[in-house]
Amino acid sequence: MVTLIVVAGAAWLPPIIRFFGRGGQRETVEWLVFLSLGTAFPVVAAGRALFGPQMSGQNWLRGIDGALGVFMLVCGAAFVWTSGQAAILICVALAAVTMIGAEWAQPERPDRDTASLVVSAVVLAAVWSSVITLASWTRPWDWAVQSYLTPLLLLALIGCAVQVLFAASQNGEEVHAVADDRRFAPSVADIPALLAFIILSFRTAPIVEFYHWSFWVGPIEALKQGGWLLWDVPSQYGFFSVLLPALLPLSDAWQALYLLQAILYVAVAMAIYGALKGLRRGIAGRVLAVAFTASALFFRPRTSALILPAQMTPAGGPMRFVWCYAILAVLAWKYTRGDKVSPRRFAIVGTLVWIASVAWSAESAIYCTVAWVGAFGVFAVQSAFAASHPPGGPGPETQATKGTPRVVARYAAVSLGLFSGGILSAVALTSLVYQIFEGHGPDWAAYYEYALLFSGGYSALPIDGFGSVWYLIAVFAAVSTVVIQFLILDPRHPRVFVAVGSLGMIWAISSYFVSRSHPVNLLSLIPLLVFAFVIVLHLCRSLLQAYWIRLVKLAAVPLICFPAALTYSHGGFLALLGEPQVPMAAISMQVPVMEPSLATLADEAGIKPSDPVFFTSDGKFLLPRWPATVGGRAAMSEQAWMPKPYEIISTLPPTRRDAYVERFAARVGSGGWLIQKKAEINPGYESVLRLIEKSHAPVESFENESWIIKRYRRSLRSPVESDPSP
Repeated sequence: MVTLIVVAGAAWLPPIIRFFGRGGQRETVEWLVFLSLGTAFPVVAAGRALFGPQMSGQNWLRGIDGALGVFMLVCGAAFVWTSGQAAILICVALAAVTMIGAEWAQPERPDRDTASLVVSAVVLAAVWSSVITLASWTRPWDWAVQSYLTPLLLLALIGCAVQVLFAASQNGEEVHAVADDRRFAPSVADIPALLAFIILSFRTAPIVEFYHWSFWVGPIEALKQGGWLLWDVPSQYGFFSVLLPALLPLSDAWQALYLLQAILYVAVAMAIYGALKGLRRGIAGRVLAVAFTASALFFRPRTSALILPAQMTPAGGPMRFVWCYAILAVLAWKYTRGDKVSPRRFAIVGTLVWIASVAWSAESAIYCTVAWVGAFGVFAVQSAFAASHPPGGPGPETQATKGTPRVVARYAAVSLGLFSGGILSAVALTSLVYQIFEGHGPDWAAYYEYALLFSGGYSALPIDGFGSVWYLIAVFAAVSTVVIQFLILDPRHPRVFVAVGSLGMIWAISSYFVSRSHPVNLLSLIPLLVFAFVIVLHLCRSLLQAYWIRLVKLAAVPLICFPAALTYSHGGFLALLGEPQVPMAAISMQVPVMEPSLATLADEAGIKPSDPVFFTSDGKFLLPRWPATVGGRAAMSEQAWMPKPYEIISTLPPTRRDAYVERFAARVGSGGWLIQKKAEINPGYESVLRLIEKSHAPVESFENESWIIKRYRRSLRSPVESDPSP
């Protein structure tokens, strides 16, 4: 059904949209397919799961099931076929190796018939075809034969994953619900893994990528200068995610971002490791957990010659997604502890984590709201049903059944009150702080405007229909299968709300890839996708003999193994791992030095690193570091008299951009230096310059063949109470 929605949507939506007089743009179709998977699909699938068994004898229903099955097999075979002959050979071989390994690890398998074998083989080959597209820079065969180590590493990872996922069923003590064990609990044997993750998290070189770090460091420096988020400091990546590093007792914004990011990486690494190693006790579980976490979380292969530490792009790691992990961890915590965690405690802790995710950023709020509200909604309905049907109580046709709607309504009211009360309290507290210290309320448009900007298509990249998007689809389909089967087996079982929350998170974070469909963005999502998937695999532990679980586990092998193999087999991995490290104080030395012509002109103008600077040339960046160093540290221009970096305001509508310019200039209360490259003067820059000159007057100007430097002085106090509406 998932495949049908994706394939049919991509084929039929454009002509349907054009029929109604619209453009049918590719970006619109991609979002409609995505929204269909998160809205129409759950409704249809849940209805099929809940009411299908009661209609199991209907011929028309069997016909629909058969048609969907044939459609899936045809699409799977077609996808493998379009990959090319070499890719077919690789995928079929890997599917065969995976199935043989699973047969060896689990000889008493439930799929002895030919039909089940065919389904398993086609689906598994299709999943392997999907994951191989993660090596987006080359052809599958070229990737496989780049070194003799590549197939050996991949085979070793497959063997380890098969042993972890399938061998557990041979031991009777392994077959029980995850709620009855403590597999997530750390032990002395986990210390080497923890040390490895700390070393990888606190690496200092090379981790600073000037462009991506600028969008964090610029607002952090503005806050340290006295600015306020939700008013005069624009922040592309959220509220508390920028405020927290600014509050750290470090004078250098680069160091503050580095430290917070490193701490979050350690926490997330241990969460992923704990979930993976809990799939099976012993050395195999730990090896697989370390192998995946140390690769997929910390490194991003980009081309055959380039592999980068994940810390280079803070927006692709825990700095963006940490609360997504936290929400899933809360769901797993409640399930593993069972009745030891009361419903009230679960609701309070989960809601507090959810509020923290909302405060973190608008994107985090969207992702975590989908997961938490979906999971807690199912939990509340289950609790209401249990309250109206106590064990040993009246039968299903008595007053208890009649009272169920009232109990459900009461639980719904309590849940809604908890959510709304929590968020309204946070909003009220934030508004009160602004009124006390600033004399006005926050500009709430600043909280969500960048999320709207990117969802509206800014910086969008189209999805390759035969590319790595199918990794996302494979994960979503596998977890959807589990959720539907759970509903069929027992919709009142606690595992259902955890699985629903995991599926909601997988769907929600997929929007990050839909908005900008670069393969590296998908690599950034894989740790969180696998974390959610592994939690769902834990929920299946008491149902190991079911064929559908075997099918899901077969799909899990490539989804977990290939991202790790992609890193370890990369030609530049060992060289990157051996890069000499530098002291944390020298982090900003990785920022490119300003070019000589600019440095010479700045020296002629008399600019000092302590002077406020507005750098509008190539607005993607802050002003590069000065050639000189101070005590082994890079000399950076940390002070500003306009919001920075320039691109953070240049992408906004003019009214919003002007509001930030006027407010920040009024707060600083003085002028400063404006630096612009002659070759990059554009209409947007000209309009900003006109706005500046309404309240500032140019005092002196310097220029050479490449650069213009002007010093501005505050000439009058213009009102800052501009219209804050977007």
